Amino acid sequence: MKNGIFIFISSIIYTYLLYNQGIGVNILLLNLVLIPTLFLSNKNYLKNKLSLLFAAGALISSVFSFVNGHAITVWANIFSLSFLSISINLKQQTIITSLVHVVFSYITSIAQIVKRFKVKYFSENQENGLLRKRIVIYLSSILVFTLFVILYQASNITFSIFLSQFSLTFINARVLFFYSIGFILIYAFYRPRILAVLAIYEKFLPLTVTQNNYQNYSFIGNSVTEETEFKTGVVMLSLLNGLLLLVNVLDLQFMFGGELLPANISYSQYVHQGIFSLILSIIIAIGIILWYFRGTQNFAQQKTLKVLAYVWIAQNLLMLLSAAYKNNLYINEFSLTYKRIGVYVFLIATAAGLLFTLIKLLTKRSNFYLIKANSLTWYVILVMAVPIGWDKMIAEFNIYQAQSKGKEPDVVYLWSLSYQAYPALINYELYKYGNDYKNNYYPNQKLIYLAKKEGLYCWQSYNLARCNGYDEIAKHPQLLDSYPQSLFKIYSTYRNLNF
Repeated sequence: MKNGIFIFISSIIYTYLLYNQGIGVNILLLNLVLIPTLFLSNKNYLKNKLSLLFAAGALISSVFSFVNGHAITVWANIFSLSFLSISINLKQQTIITSLVHVVFSYITSIAQIVKRFKVKYFSENQENGLLRKRIVIYLSSILVFTLFVILYQASNITFSIFLSQFSLTFINARVLFFYSIGFILIYAFYRPRILAVLAIYEKFLPLTVTQNNYQNYSFIGNSVTEETEFKTGVVMLSLLNGLLLLVNVLDLQFMFGGELLPANISYSQYVHQGIFSLILSIIIAIGIILWYFRGTQNFAQQKTLKVLAYVWIAQNLLMLLSAAYKNNLYINEFSLTYKRIGVYVFLIATAAGLLFTLIKLLTKRSNFYLIKANSLTWYVILVMAVPIGWDKMIAEFNIYQAQSKGKEPDVVYLWSLSYQAYPALINYELYKYGNDYKNNYYPNQKLIYLAKKEGLYCWQSYNLARCNGYDEIAKHPQLLDSYPQSLFKIYSTYRNLNF
């Protein structure tokens, strides 16, 4: 079966599952349609390990869309499906170039649809009259089918009752527009386009360094020989190691010296200064190592340059630990937020980059290997993040931390999170305000906003986190006494869905 029928049917399913709906079981069901049909139409996928990785990432993210319903699961799913689609046409790829191919594929998909339709139904068929014949056949068949539907409906009461259950009133301009966008995206998924020049160039990039002859190059009018480059590298890495050693010693002295903070420095400044210096130092470190170990220095008999590179990598890893410690201080003092979680994500990815750089030196891998491994690390981190209910974790952590210190949590920030955070927030607010809770303006407005936003959601938007949030709200009818119960009908109906 050609994938043309997959595109048509999948676009209808896409529209039915996603139109005017939130994140839920619809993402999982859509993936259970797209992934198997893609494998059926492209069996070579089974031979590509990266394709299997992306397929696993898509399934994991779609499952946790049903469990957590968090936006990060959707982003992980979009990237996974896009990379999966592209990987069939590539023998070798990095996440970075995959993104380039994905963007190119989506941008050019409209032109490809128009071109394919024109060639198939006009250029090929117009010369021999097939186009006119097909139009006549299709229109006459539809008219005859419609006529018999009307006749059977008039003559058979059970058939008439059956037809009355179906309504096409939901089809409007917005639905058709949503279907059109879905058709373009699904088309790009089943029939991706790649940049041939980039794919061919990347295909022949080696993953290991070959021992070629060193070629002199000119720098500020002077010829740089292999020996000169080696000595320059030794001097540069020695100086930078000494500088970084001083930085790390001062940090260790602070961490184990019993001081809370340096004088006249806030937690925010302390953390941000550490992260900015870390970013710059890691970029410089990896960039310099990539330059010096791009070729013949990997096979040099003298190991001084390599040893200095190893020491620098180790010192950068030590500075990562220092930055993590500073961020931990910040969180303990001012609670948890997405930005502070993002710092940890960056530190983990950076640590992976340094370890891959170490592997590159030990195993004589190429710069292309380092780029490929590091970019893939970011994708793996994204997929590994989807099982976590981030909003729930932030709410529970911040409330517990504030109560343990006898302080008030930042409830305004916590109410800005999704329904994952609502159970912990509601229990805290009820404990704090008691019967006066219903007069608390801000959370009531948030509940009304939630009801208005999600009141039209159907079974497609079902996920466990949303159901748990609604269930917690329904346990406390005093939350809703001041407002029409019809506005909060979603809280009771959503927990008793009829599939």
